Amino acid sequence: MESPDAPAEPVLPPPKLTRNWWTWLVFGALAGLVVASNLGAIFDPKARAEADPAAAEIQAAPTALKQFAAMEDLKRLAKQTGSRSPDAGLDGSESSLDGTIRSLKAKSSVSDGAAEWLLALQAVNGETLDRSAIDKLLKSEDPGSQRIGQSFAGELSDPSQIHGDDPPQNVARWIASHPGEDKVPVEATGVKVNAIAFAAIFGYLAAIFLGGVASIVAYIVLKKGGSLPARGYQTGLSLAGTDARGGRMAIYFGVFLTISAIPSVLAAAVPSLKGALIPMLAGVYVVMILLTPVFCTIPLFGDRIAFRGIIGDRSDLLKKLGWGLCGYMANFPLFLLALLVTAPLQKVLPPPSHEIIEMVKGSNPINQLLLYFVAAAAAPLIEEPMFRGVLFPALQRLFASPTMAIILTGCVFGVIHPQGPALWLPLALIGMTAAVLTRQTGSLIPAILMHFLHNTTIYIFSLILA
Repeated sequence: MESPDAPAEPVLPPPKLTRNWWTWLVFGALAGLVVASNLGAIFDPKARAEADPAAAEIQAAPTALKQFAAMEDLKRLAKQTGSRSPDAGLDGSESSLDGTIRSLKAKSSVSDGAAEWLLALQAVNGETLDRSAIDKLLKSEDPGSQRIGQSFAGELSDPSQIHGDDPPQNVARWIASHPGEDKVPVEATGVKVNAIAFAAIFGYLAAIFLGGVASIVAYIVLKKGGSLPARGYQTGLSLAGTDARGGRMAIYFGVFLTISAIPSVLAAAVPSLKGALIPMLAGVYVVMILLTPVFCTIPLFGDRIAFRGIIGDRSDLLKKLGWGLCGYMANFPLFLLALLVTAPLQKVLPPPSHEIIEMVKGSNPINQLLLYFVAAAAAPLIEEPMFRGVLFPALQRLFASPTMAIILTGCVFGVIHPQGPALWLPLALIGMTAAVLTRQTGSLIPAILMHFLHNTTIYIFSLILA
């Protein structure tokens, strides 16, 4: 029997978790590898040498032409119904065509493609054809461009000599078939636009823009008034726990780099698989979705968290969805503002591109649906748990500042995307908006919905333009 005067057992403090800073170094190295890989593809000297110097201007031309075609169709409908002609409608689509013509004119001396598009748009717009652009095509080393130049110069009478179905070829063929005509009808370009649908899309975007401005103003006013406190999100992390988060992000990037390369490697090794590239890509993202809960919760250095802790608060689902919708609208004007700010970069850098948007062109409906799954559904379900669920709370603890964590999370999110530096700021703002939503509501649900709606909008708009 113990003596009543025996000293009590000392109470030991809980074991202190050891710091593992190296996880952040590994994560940084892998993230840097992703960025370097993306930049290498964008700034590849061989690809740049082969690229058209007017690629950005040529890329913008079809959109301007479709806006112009929609305007012409609306004018025609207005004339038939006796209603007011929409001369100032569609947010300045005619001035968009004029601006595109000016941009193409500046590059027409160094690019056959720019010269072809310039002449086609001038012909459709009823302008005097640029003689220097015609001379450029007549002296071209490409026989196809030479014949297009001959048509615009009035020296070609056989339209069958012009091959191709792009608008410049279609317009050149029409001119060869209709000598002496002053203006080329927009139908001759081969561009078919449902003007009502086009106007509806721009009306929707205008409504989202106005809703976004209203959401931003309301958020600022309510925040300043103190009636909209943030619920916070995973605020109890230890410093050692943040290192486990760095390790989880490193594992995610390592696996993603490995798995995402499989479709391209297989297609290169087995040429017959090139036609299955899109289904293979969708398969990769299905695997990544299934692995995301593992990436988020894998035990490291004694740190554990359940996936429901990553998702956060799941109560008041309708309210969470409302936050996601408002976040989607609020992000839209910010995204457009960022595009305007970075517009000068887009003139000197290679045009932004994403493999999914490129794959959409010419894809069949099934592949388009698979690409939609990858872009709109898979990306938010993978990226939000990782960037907002794992990385954001860790940075918030490391820097003891939610604002700094929001900015840094957004920046990392922006730079790892493949579109290139010209779109880093707009993409970073998407990540920042998602982080604000997550901290404000204590849940990933609004951020996932916001991300899904944004990607859906971009994908559908790209699909229509394609």
